[in-house]
Amino acid sequence: MSWSDVWHVHASPDCTTMSTAEKRTKFTGDIRTHFDTKAYRLPDGTPNPTAPQYRRDRVEAHDRAMNQILMVLTTIGKKDPHILLTAENPKGAYELQPQVKTMLQANEGWRILDCHYCKSADPRYDGGKIWSMKHTTILVKGAQPNLALPKCEFDCEYRI
Repeated sequence: MSWSDVWHVHASPDCTTMSTAEKRTKFTGDIRTHFDTKAYRLPDGTPNPTAPQYRRDRVEAHDRAMNQILMVLTTIGKKDPHILLTAENPKGAYELQPQVKTMLQANEGWRILDCHYCKSADPRYDGGKIWSMKHTTILVKGAQPNLALPKCEFDCEYRI
């Protein structure tokens, strides 16, 4: 097997420290200023310096792993531009990360697509399970320029 046999590489770095789902305080109505003092990240996506040490350590480890994954995808994309490359994470701090921003600004074909898990579920791959209406961000290179991913209108067969 060679890279010419590969048509898609997908990555899903750990989302524990990126997701907006971990917010534990009452939402004030403005995502830019909503802040939990123990949250993994600040509203701008940077690590929270007031979070407990174990959380700061987890953010550091997750950022290292995510950056490594994204560097591998960038390298594959430069060597084999015919391969579809995707990396997903829930809507939140992911698209605010410096490595993601660098990839988008490099003018090498990377872009962000948004979707909802429940609308994107496919019984061939997902086993017909139900999914949450999780807003998901996908960093993609090599897809059709007009590709738009599905978003839930509360009409999903697999929505919880």
